[in-house]
Formats: sequence, C-alpha cells, structure tokens
Amino acid sequence: MADNGDPLEWIVFLARSEARVDVLEYLTEHGETTQSDVAAEIAVSERTITRTFNQFVDRGWVETESRSYRLTSVGELVAREFLSLTGSFQEIEALSPFCRWFPTAAYDLDISKLLGAEVTAHSESEPYAPARAQSQLLERTNTYRALLPSVDLEGTEVAYEEMKAGRLETELIVPPRIKETMGNHEYTPLLREHIAAGRLVLRVAEHVPEFHLGLADDGIVQIGVEDDSGLPRALVETTDPDVRSWGEEIYSEYRAQSTTVPETDLC
Repeated sequence: MADNGDPLEWIVFLARSEARVDVLEYLTEHGETTQSDVAAEIAVSERTITRTFNQFVDRGWVETESRSYRLTSVGELVAREFLSLTGSFQEIEALSPFCRWFPTAAYDLDISKLLGAEVTAHSESEPYAPARAQSQLLERTNTYRALLPSVDLEGTEVAYEEMKAGRLETELIVPPRIKETMGNHEYTPLLREHIAAGRLVLRVAEHVPEFHLGLADDGIVQIGVEDDSGLPRALVETTDPDVRSWGEEIYSEYRAQSTTVPETDLC
C-alpha cells in the first residue's frame, strides 16, 4: 500500500481527475463491479480505468477478488465525504448569481439555509428566466403575498388570469413609483376589478427592499434579485422553515409601514 499522504492530498488526488471521481461515484452507486462494467458507462479509456482502479487499490480504498472490485470501509467513507463536498460546492456555485446581487449586509438572511434550494439564474439565452419562474408560482398557489420592487408584464398577465378564474388571492406591497406604473397601464381596469372584488389587495410603502420577496402556500418562499439596471439576475425558491420565518418577519415589517390602495386610486 502506498503512502496516502495527508487528507488534503487525498482531496487533491481525486479533484485532479474527473475519471477518478466518476469511478468512485460508480462504485458507490453499484457496489461490486468489474472494469468492463465501468468502461461501458464512463467515457474514458480502459487504460485510464485500469490505472484508476490500481491507484484506489494501492490506497486501500478498493479491494479486488476474481476481477471484481468493491469499496473498502475506508473507501466508502472517502467516497461519502468527497462526494458530499463536491455536492456542497455545486450548490454554492448555483447560489453565486443570487449572492452577487442580494444585499446581505442590510438583511439578516442566513445564506447557508438556501443551499439545496431551487435557483433560476439569468443567462444570455434566457435573460428573463428568473421572472418567468416567479410567474409560474402564481399558477401553483392559491394565496400569494409579495414585496415588489418592480413589476413585469408576464407576471401581471398570469396573476390577472389566475385571479379571474378564482384560483388566486394576492396581496402586493409596492413602492410609490410602481403604484404609479400600475395606475397607468393597460391592465389598470383589470387590477381595479380585482381590488373591488377582494381578490387583490394593493398596498404602498414608501420604501421596499431591493429584492423581490414572495410568500405562497405550503411554506414556499421566493427571493429574487435584480442588477443595477433592473434586469432579473436570479430567483431562489425554498421551503426551508427558517427562511420562511425570516420572510414572514420582513414582510410584516414592511406591511406595517404600508397603506392600502383603493381601486379608485388606480386611474
């Protein structure tokens, strides 16, 4: 058995080769296997697979008998911890567009609670994907409360149709400039109709956060961030109870500072 070095060397050894990680993952998922089975599933040369198995055996992570290979108890621990580490870093990478634009210093949100959350990020091919994901929630919930620093046409259309069908009741808190936009829009008569019918409560607060906060049924929380030009950058959706409690607290704080807009105020 080779000198395995320190634990940091183990991490570097695995991280430097995608093939090593793939073989380790395959062994974790399939248990006892052969090199031929692995070669049929992993797109690397048989020589690379043979070398990888020999390295794992040399380190005491894999044992072999009659051309079959399986993880040792140490190998199982290495695989579990390393694959967990890579999974965590993948979750962190997915969150990075959100963290880039969320005002962490101003709002006491534990970002670690968002690990594993569903993240929809802006891309060159789908620049409005976060806004679209936000709108899609309106089709899956019966009640929706939100702090809105901005509005978009697609979301307004979806909300209108869901309220018209009697499937959605909504309360929105917006800043004065957004209230003015909503009062000078082609959908203004429709919004007035929903306010009069009690399906929509529109409230105005002098200030709202720079991010979108949506609270829906089943403990769902959406947090959306925009760049300095107002382009949506990322939307996080989670049911983490601590994030929900944080969202409820933020919403209540701004609601207490807001006033209700009657339908007559929308011209």
